[in-house]
This record gives sequence, C-alpha cells and structure tokens, in this order.
Amino acid sequence: MLRSLIDQRLGRYSIQALLGRGGMAAVYRALDTVLQREVALKLLYPQYSDDVSLVERFKREAVTAASLEHPHIVPVYDVGAQDDMVYFAMKLLHGRTMQDLLAERGTLSLAELICILDPVASALDYAHRRGVVHRDVKPGNIFLDSNQAGEARVMLTDFGIAKVVDSANTGLTTTGALIGTPDYMAPEQIAARPIDGRVDVYALGMVAFRALTGRRAFEGSTQDVLLGHLYQQVPRPSSIRPQLTEQLDAVILRAVANDPAQRFATAGAFVQALHAPDTVGMQPAVPRSDAPTQHVMAVAVQHPLTPPPQQAARPAAATVVQPNYPAPQRAPSAGRHGPNWAGVFATILAIALVAVSAYVAFGRNAATRGDNSGTPPVVVAASATPSATATREPTHIPSATAAVAGVLVSATARAESSITPSATVPRPAQQPWCQLHHLLRLQQRPSRRQTRLSLAQLRRRQPRPQTRRSPA
Repeated sequence: MLRSLIDQRLGRYSIQALLGRGGMAAVYRALDTVLQREVALKLLYPQYSDDVSLVERFKREAVTAASLEHPHIVPVYDVGAQDDMVYFAMKLLHGRTMQDLLAERGTLSLAELICILDPVASALDYAHRRGVVHRDVKPGNIFLDSNQAGEARVMLTDFGIAKVVDSANTGLTTTGALIGTPDYMAPEQIAARPIDGRVDVYALGMVAFRALTGRRAFEGSTQDVLLGHLYQQVPRPSSIRPQLTEQLDAVILRAVANDPAQRFATAGAFVQALHAPDTVGMQPAVPRSDAPTQHVMAVAVQHPLTPPPQQAARPAAATVVQPNYPAPQRAPSAGRHGPNWAGVFATILAIALVAVSAYVAFGRNAATRGDNSGTPPVVVAASATPSATATREPTHIPSATAAVAGVLVSATARAESSITPSATVPRPAQQPWCQLHHLLRLQQRPSRRQTRLSLAQLRRRQPRPQTRRSPA
C-alpha cells in the first residue's frame, strides 16, 4: 500500500488529501503547482510498479481517457512517474456516484434514471465510434459532478479496463485473466468471446435494472452471479416493482439479451427507447425537450420511494471459476407465460422508428473522487474446461419477431454509421428539463433526528408570545 503522502510533492503536484482507494490504485486530491488548480491524482500502488502488465494497463487508462474528448468523460491532464510512483492527473469532480445515490434512495424514478443515463449513453456511443469499449460500466463509475456555479453534470469515469476493439478482441487480458464487475458483465465478456460496444449496452441495461428495482438481477456468490448471466433468465422488472410497465420490461430485457444481436445496437438507442411514452406507465411522464422546462427531478425527490428489497450478502472477494463456457441460450422461466409478441413487436417498431428518425434529423445529441467507488472489478482466472453444463432448453423466439428485430437493429446501425464523427468536442447531452442538482443535495439533507433537534433548538430560541389576560 501507499505510504502517507499527505503534504508531499510528486512531480509538480502537492498532495492534499486521500479521496479513495481501489484494487490497484489510490486517488488523492492534489494541487497542480504550475497551473494552480486542484486535480485528482491517481497513483498505482508501489508494489505493482514492477508488474509490467499492470503498469501498462494503468498507463493505458490515462492514454485512452485522454484520447476521448467528450463533455461527459473525465478528462486526463497529465501522466508521469517518480521513483516507484506511477500516476496520472485528471479533473477533480465534486459530488457523488450513482452508487452513493442508490445506496441512499434504493430506487430511482424512470425520469431520474433517464436524466443520468442519457449523458452516459452519449459518452459510450462516442467511445464506441472510436473503437473503445469501457467494459466496466456500473453505478460506481457514473459520477454526478457539481461545479462551483452549482450546475450538475453526469460524468463517466474509470477507463481502467477499457479495450480498443480489434479483429481478435475478447474479454480476456493478455495473461488469460477475465476482468470486470460480475453484476454488470455481459455473457460474451464472461465466456471470453469477441466483444464490442454491446457489452456496454448490456451493462447499462443492468444499471437500469438495479436503479428501477432496487436489487441486482442475480444474487449469490461471484460464481453464482457469473453463471446467472450465462444461463438464467433476467427477471422482469415489473415482477419486483409492479408499478413498472410491461413495455418497460421489454426495453430492459432487450438491452440485457443474452445474444448481442438481439440487444440495442447503441447505448443511445436503448436510452431513446426508455423515453417512449408506453414505458412510463405510472411514473411521471417524461416531457419533450421542446416543452416548457419542468422540475421533474424536484417532484421525484419530494415523494419517498419504496425501500429496496432485502438483498443477500455476497462476499466482495474474487472467486476463481472456469469462465470459458459454451454459448448457451437463456431458458424461459418455468410456469411463466410468454410475452405478447404482437405488442412487443409494435412497441419495438415504434421505438426504432423514433430512434432512427431522431438520428437522421438531428444527429447525436470533470477526475474522480476515488478509484472504483463501489465494487472493484474482479479478476477471474480463465480456463478452457467448463465447470457447469447447461441443461435448460434454449429460449424460443418467434421467427417473425426475430427477423423484424434484426431489421430494426440494422436500420439503427445504418443511421448511426451515416453520421460522420465531428472533429469538434460533442455538446453535453443533458436534457433541459433534468434537475440533477436536487439529487446532489440529497446527501446534505439532515436526518429526521437532526431535523427534530434543529427545530427544537429554533423553538427554544424563539421568544414566547405574551398572552393578554382578559379583565375579570
């Protein structure tokens, strides 16, 4: 571990405070003595400085993030080394992670979720168009930043295990280890098959599932969770929170489909589908961007939500498994009737047409407080021998629906590819009606006990009104 570095100098940086620790690095608040600005300084633990692969991975994070100039991706300013210290400097964020928010709130409304995922999807699609796959999208890597003016912005952090896609790309590292966060890993990432940006779409779908239901899709040990992603059916969100609609179920389940070809082609297409009116149901309707500004977030925050369901505790330590499983199809849940394919088809068709029209007509619409806030990515040893055998029947999908879904995915992909990446930095993807600063202020609210004490103190300080006695 790092020795105490507070008040020490590292190159041009004066270290001020520890912000957080992760599996292989720590993050400090530091002052850039040349530019006179505060930065977040990420330092690799000294015991890893002799590990060439880890040092290269650490430097690759800085280089990858620095190559992505996007308003919702944390910018990297500098990278360097001194003695046995390897570090890079990035924008210092002020706020909280989505994981912190979920730990406090349990669940989010659909409107709140869209406000957070919209910028993340924009950042992911931008990275994917440049051949970069994040591979560790999770609530702990989604940051709600607040600047000095009180404006909030969602930032995607931690490209520590990001990968540049090539012709032989898989989820494995060069040493044969599988890395990622089990709760959000796509089946092809677990099975070490070739991956592309759709692993991030899967992870974003799992983030949405967690935010809407208050629980993870699969519970148990690390091995149980990994096997769940490979073989089990993801529960319908409405089976956990009945107020969610069947249309919303269809959107979430498509995002986390076992087969990448059945998922949304882009993260933006997934979030666009969440905007569809039929997915809202009993949730407050999401206003159009050209409608008068509405304080959606303020309304959502004022109404308490149902506390999250009880979750089984799971050890955070990595579990060694055999991840090179065959490519199974998820089995349908026993005793569960199939979905209304005509309704799902109509919903998907309407969503895809809206998404394609938006892409064609309008185009595609700062470092962290700590390293991997939340569950750190787990490193799992790979093997060619599977430790479990799939016994469930493959999921049957009507051919007409599958064919049309393929056409819609292709149409969305063509619309996406027809857009020439701009040489300029993309504009922020924040919706004008999103009021994220309300979510940031939640952490500053006093507890009920503190509120009562404050009110009692105020009452004691207030002079008692003098009552006049009526003459006898």
